[in-house]
Amino acid sequence: MERALPNALVSKRGTGFQFSNAPLDGRITWRVAALRGETNDSGKGFSSDDAYDIGARVTGLPLYRNKGEYLVHLGASYIHQFRSGAETFRYRARPEAALARRVINTKELPTRGQDLFGFELAVVAGRVSIQTEFIGSVVNQRAGGEAFFGGAYGMATLSLTGEHREFDKDSATFD
Repeated sequence: MERALPNALVSKRGTGFQFSNAPLDGRITWRVAALRGETNDSGKGFSSDDAYDIGARVTGLPLYRNKGEYLVHLGASYIHQFRSGAETFRYRARPEAALARRVINTKELPTRGQDLFGFELAVVAGRVSIQTEFIGSVVNQRAGGEAFFGGAYGMATLSLTGEHREFDKDSATFD
């Protein structure tokens, strides 16, 4: 939902197909996607390895009143990344300040693929909002079993001028 430090674990940009819907006036959203993983900004990959991703995200709004002034948002996501050949990857991230030193920096991990999963919760009560998200990664290493990485964040906001955070029901994200 936000670009916090645990997003070091999420997939990079890819080119492919996505199907989505927001039935029940956006109270539920779903999307499924199949992508060519690890592509550049033009959609071209720089590897001869087979790097494909499949994924899904489902969200719900059990409470949504007064155009989002009061809401409870729940979500879950899953991505499987298929990898082959001599492919490796690593997790690296800086805190939310781009000039800071890296706080996460794994070694190169030879992999056959990985499973990424996430859970999200957001609550808006007028001018107050809280949100939290957990992201996990299970890496299927070629020679060493599985490795688990995870991260989470929590955030609270208070609008001093009385507005509430705007929520887009069709994409299940904050505007």
